[in-house]
Amino acid sequence: DRAGGMSGQGAKMNKLLKFISSLFTSALSPELSRRIEREAPAREPAPNDAVYDALLASEQRYALVAQGAGDGIWDWDIAADKLYISPRLHALLGYGPGFITNISTWKTLVHPDDSAAAQRKLVAHIKGQSEHFESEFRVRCGDGRYRWLADRGIAARDATGRAVRMGGSFRDITESKRAETALRESEA
Repeated sequence: DRAGGMSGQGAKMNKLLKFISSLFTSALSPELSRRIEREAPAREPAPNDAVYDALLASEQRYALVAQGAGDGIWDWDIAADKLYISPRLHALLGYGPGFITNISTWKTLVHPDDSAAAQRKLVAHIKGQSEHFESEFRVRCGDGRYRWLADRGIAARDATGRAVRMGGSFRDITESKRAETALRESEA
């Protein structure tokens, strides 16, 4: 019944897409989620649409990994200095959604004793001197306390090799750092 609406298969697919979209967009900022919902074209999938099926499978994978990892994810548009930090990381640090929107704000939150080393590693990766960016540092939370984060990421590069975007994840390692400290102190 294409004249009066979607076929049964198309309606089921749209229901599945809405569910997947809710998983996917829950890892995004509320503003970006609303934009995706508003701008995503509603269409009935064509039978045997391989491109559509591949995109759907890719979105499912991403949504499940982002939620299953429990880590905070980030995306940095280097040229525009726009930094996306997932709601999970904002909540972990005790900041409202959208508080951290650029690298300058982020740098002010990194502990002064950890800042130089983290910055050196970031610059080295942007210059192409490392395959991945990895660093551990403390970040000031909204309540003034610090949490340890393990940060991992990778740069996307243009045709000339210049880093234009980076993406990655943060993992809270505060408890393991506390355990390390307690072990060192007990051995002293």
